[in-house]
Amino acid sequence: MATTPAEAFVELDGINYYTLLENPTNGAPNAPCVLLIHALMSNLHMWDATAATLHAAGYRTLRYDHIGHHRTPPPPDAPNAHYHLDDLTRHAHQLVRARLGHPHLHALIGCSIGGSMAFRYATLFPQDVGRIISVASPGLSSPAFAHELWTQRLEQFEQDLRTGDEVLCRETVARWVPGERAEDNGVRREALGQVRTCGIEGYRVLVQAIRGYDYGGLVGEMGRVRMLVVAGEEDGAGRRDVLESAAGRIEGAEFVGMGRTGHLPPMQKAGEFGGVMMRFLGEGGGTTSPYVPTTLTHAPPPFDHWFHIALSIPSVPSVHHASAALVHGDRAASMNTALLFLWPLATWLRTALAYDTPDSASLTTPPQYNAAYDNGTFGYYPVRTYVTAEDLHSPQVNFLEWDAQCDDGLYYFFAPRGWSVPDPGPMIFDSRGELVWAKHFDNNSGGEAYDFMVQTYQGQEYLTFWLGDDRVRGHGSGHYYMLNSSYDIVHRVGAANGLSADLHEFLITPQGTALMTMYEIVAHDVTSFREFDPDLPEDQNPNFIWDCLFQEVDVATGDLVFEWRASDHMELHDTYHGIGPGGTQDDPFDWFHINSVDKDELGNFLVSARYMHSLTYIDGKTGDVIWTLGGKSNAFMDLSDGFSLNFAWQHDARFIPIDTFPNMYRAPPERAGYTTRLVTFFDNAAEDQHYDHGLTYSRGLLLEITYPTTPPAVPTTTNHDHQRRQESYDPAINAAKIAEINGTNPDYTVRVVQSYENPLPVRSSSQGSMQILPPPPGSSDDPTVLIGYGLNAVFTVFAANGSVLCDAHYGANTSWERGDIQSYRVYKFPWSGAPRQPPSVDISDDDVEVYISWNGATEVTDWILQCAEEDSESEQAWADVVRVGKEGFETVIQLPEDVGESRFLRVIALGDTGRRLQHGVSETIDRGSMAGSSFFPLKVASSVRQVTPLRVFLVLVSMLSGMFVLYEGYRRYLSWSFGRPGGRSLRWRQGKAYRMLGEA
Repeated sequence: MATTPAEAFVELDGINYYTLLENPTNGAPNAPCVLLIHALMSNLHMWDATAATLHAAGYRTLRYDHIGHHRTPPPPDAPNAHYHLDDLTRHAHQLVRARLGHPHLHALIGCSIGGSMAFRYATLFPQDVGRIISVASPGLSSPAFAHELWTQRLEQFEQDLRTGDEVLCRETVARWVPGERAEDNGVRREALGQVRTCGIEGYRVLVQAIRGYDYGGLVGEMGRVRMLVVAGEEDGAGRRDVLESAAGRIEGAEFVGMGRTGHLPPMQKAGEFGGVMMRFLGEGGGTTSPYVPTTLTHAPPPFDHWFHIALSIPSVPSVHHASAALVHGDRAASMNTALLFLWPLATWLRTALAYDTPDSASLTTPPQYNAAYDNGTFGYYPVRTYVTAEDLHSPQVNFLEWDAQCDDGLYYFFAPRGWSVPDPGPMIFDSRGELVWAKHFDNNSGGEAYDFMVQTYQGQEYLTFWLGDDRVRGHGSGHYYMLNSSYDIVHRVGAANGLSADLHEFLITPQGTALMTMYEIVAHDVTSFREFDPDLPEDQNPNFIWDCLFQEVDVATGDLVFEWRASDHMELHDTYHGIGPGGTQDDPFDWFHINSVDKDELGNFLVSARYMHSLTYIDGKTGDVIWTLGGKSNAFMDLSDGFSLNFAWQHDARFIPIDTFPNMYRAPPERAGYTTRLVTFFDNAAEDQHYDHGLTYSRGLLLEITYPTTPPAVPTTTNHDHQRRQESYDPAINAAKIAEINGTNPDYTVRVVQSYENPLPVRSSSQGSMQILPPPPGSSDDPTVLIGYGLNAVFTVFAANGSVLCDAHYGANTSWERGDIQSYRVYKFPWSGAPRQPPSVDISDDDVEVYISWNGATEVTDWILQCAEEDSESEQAWADVVRVGKEGFETVIQLPEDVGESRFLRVIALGDTGRRLQHGVSETIDRGSMAGSSFFPLKVASSVRQVTPLRVFLVLVSMLSGMFVLYEGYRRYLSWSFGRPGGRSLRWRQGKAYRMLGEA
């Protein structure tokens, strides 16, 4: 059977619509389909996160670009074209028929103008769509002021085209995502990129359609389709009051207002919108799940969710949250009211089961893969929180694959940051993805750390990372910090000669020096790349570049040992990076972009230049170029059919010993006068969402290079001309590049030894790393390979032969290429941490559990809970209660019955030999005068003297309250059953009772 192509152009009325039809994750080609219609000035990519959620739930999706937007061209008679919103809605219906072969949709979801089209779709084609979600529509009809408003915006667009400004684009994004919350910066940046793809003719067509429609008289027909109306609480266009009123006029329609969102809820709060959407559509392709209508930000969880929480966390939910759920109708109110009483029972059951139910989670393997973390159900950055460390939020490390070889005693080191990371900073995780240490180092630039790793200096192990101002795009200005095993800052290392250390590299050498990169604005002629107009303000002070340097400095003294500057040795026209509107002092041309430096045993340096697509070997005494691998000055002949030289925008280049892989690799026979070496690096194959060079995925590369030990001169290819970067996509661009740069001198050869490729595959537009992980001591096995995917929250451990051992995501895959969660590099190292701060301890509100953690301590194997009648420093006053093994970052200790009324508790940290660890005594918990009691349940094993009058009183009050709540719930249930409006004493809203969606 022929397969339907994902991408296709469909011609309707002379318009060549670009469409994208995608199957669900399970690959089912005939799964129910959801049509997604984007907002004016946006494009189909506004639905990327929504589509991913739908695919994971078993749905197909069909998307398309509006007329004159993104990849759909304007109509042939663009200046005279005029379309009503009805025409555009009929086009949507025809596109469905053309792509699916039939007109039937499981659902339609439209945003902004797409939301208005959704209203009309319900009246024109009710038999062809099961459910509709209208998001951020201007309403059932165009506002009275719409004609004048859109006319002004059209005039602004025309003016922008004349002046080259982006006033309308930026004003549109500011309206879409109002406010200045840092968490929304990623959405603003993505939205700005989308509005730039809208042409003036496409804008004019849709403006004419949206400023002249009126469907207010059709509300009686809209109720024929099950409908949900969604509004952003901060949206000035699709106003909440207008849309809530519209939903109230449509029979059976429901309404959701989403807090802290503007005009694009599917982008701004993708995870939350996905949850609302799935509760309405159903959890799987074509499967309907209960959906509770709401005018709150969140719909209430079902009972099994409440009960699950009761059995899994110790703290009782606030009455505010539980009672808020009661506004969702009499029937739902009765259920949730009952839950208020049943909660203590669930807590009691949890306490009883805690001593009898074995822990099903293994302490040596990570939790099973959770698809909900990956598909955006919990947002772009699902996190774990901790009772004992309320200021810490660590990512949910979600292993798609895991092998015991990854449990090698090493720790993962990375530094999550990005638009969705509230408290970025360096973090350490164990092999199961459990947090070991984290800290946010706040500064004026958000405290985003880079290049977090372990290095040796003067025989001691240190944590090192960069911190500074990274708001300059692609590099930074700051210092490198060195922390000892107690996590104290002991060194701050900066650049010499008045420069600032860049974030890309800090490599400590055995000689006690450090290699660092830096960027400096210098004057340089760039008129061969672009022309400057002296009359334009943005073209003032032309001819400046970001020059790239690296320095070797003495860590102890800060003295300069060696410095190399790119512009002194490299040709600007060897760059593959476009200058764009840059090249001025305010926007220097970033042509080289140094991102790694390595020093070999000969004292020479290997430099990676991202924008040159090259690795350059530099003489450590003179600074002269010895050879260049890749790029326009490449010296090497590719022996792997172009796969050695087709890398692009790479990171993290290193030499490794020739005998690193004793089983997989055999070096060629030695030849006098020639050197053979192994080189590793991360091949991005992408740069800031530009994919016009390289493969369709990122990879780690292990290359073998051979060259004359004493080259006579710097060899380069000469069969190319130095032209500026080609901006348009050419399917043959990579083949043309290889033909242009491939070396012809057989003395210089390169071949691929192994390529390390994620099975998905992943393509990262920036950052990334490749590390060789040594085998265990005494083992003759080959090492494993760790790849970090930089901009995308992924790291993968490979066997030497390229097979995947462990594959982990620490953010949703819906966040990829967005910058929401990223880490410059990912490493694994051995580490021993011994903090001087004591462990953190807390106790549950019901006096049933004690929580204990010790941020950064790696030597803890067990905890001992102790109790005392008084807070004493004397060891004799403290008695051991229970000893438990350490579990993850935070261990939960169930309070045994024999704690009794002991008022004071503390926890002791033990090492592997049972010894007490230094600084390992927690602070003391004072349980107060209520020690030994809890609201529910009563401790059956307690003695009679524990049942004080106060406890009896509290139990009686609780029982009476519960009986009253159950009585009121039952009375309201009877009222609902007989169709009456309900009782009066707890009536939150007068008039007719709410209708459930199933009754509509």
